[in-house]
Amino acid sequence: MSQFVLALGVIIVISGFYLWFNPGKSEFLIDKVFRSRWLYGAALLRFLLGAALIAAAPAVQYSQAVGLLGWLFALAGLLLVTLPPAVVDALADRLGRVSVWQMRLWLSVSIVLGLSLVYAALA
Repeated sequence: MSQFVLALGVIIVISGFYLWFNPGKSEFLIDKVFRSRWLYGAALLRFLLGAALIAAAPAVQYSQAVGLLGWLFALAGLLLVTLPPAVVDALADRLGRVSVWQMRLWLSVSIVLGLSLVYAALA
């Protein structure tokens, strides 16, 4: 199970760096996910990744932190499908209007999160 945490961390780091150097793609992805049926697929994926992180937590270092992250992923997936469409649209508008430096700041946080998962899987 630690290989799953390692792979997820690497994917988060790679996608974070890609979007950090191409911040315009972030707006496209936000529109693509939040304003279409992809929202339900993204919510399901987030829920399943959260459940897998919860299951993998005992096999890695910092299991409480990884488990907490899994719960946050799972709850965020559930929240995405329970929010009214007007709230989801407002959230997409808000996320789509952030400046480049704000987007890069959030992406830097995601890169640190991915590196933390990699470290937890390898330590």
